[in-house]
Amino acid sequence: MRYDPDRDVDAAAWLAMDEAEQQHLIRRYHKRSGIRMPSTRMHAIVHGAIETQLAESEPVVSDAVSRMRAQGLSRHDAVHAVGSVWIRHVYEVLKNQQVFDKVAYDEDMRALTAEEWLRSADAEDE
Repeated sequence: MRYDPDRDVDAAAWLAMDEAEQQHLIRRYHKRSGIRMPSTRMHAIVHGAIETQLAESEPVVSDAVSRMRAQGLSRHDAVHAVGSVWIRHVYEVLKNQQVFDKVAYDEDMRALTAEEWLRSADAEDE
C-alpha cells in the first residue's frame, strides 16, 4: 500500500496494518515529498491516528475533514487541522494524567474551521 494524505485510504487495508507499518508509510510519503518537519515520528503518529479514526468512520472526525475540505483545505491539510485538535487533547491527557474527554474532543472537532486552523498555523510560524 502507498500512502498519500490527499487520497482516502482503503479502510480495510489501513486497519489491517499495525501502527508501525502505518507510520512507516506516512514517514516514507513525507520523505519522498521532501516535506520536512521537526519530528517525523510525532508527525506520523498524528497522521496515523487521524487516518485510523477516518478508516473507523468516526463520525465527528469524518465530518470535520469533510468540512475542512469544503472550506478549501486539501485533504492533507484537513488531516493536519483535525490532528491539531487530537494532539491538543492527547497532550491534556498526558499532562494532567486524566481520561480522554471524548465529549470535549467532539465539541472541539465540531467547532473547528479551516480559517481558525490556518490562523493558528500562521501564528506558530511567527
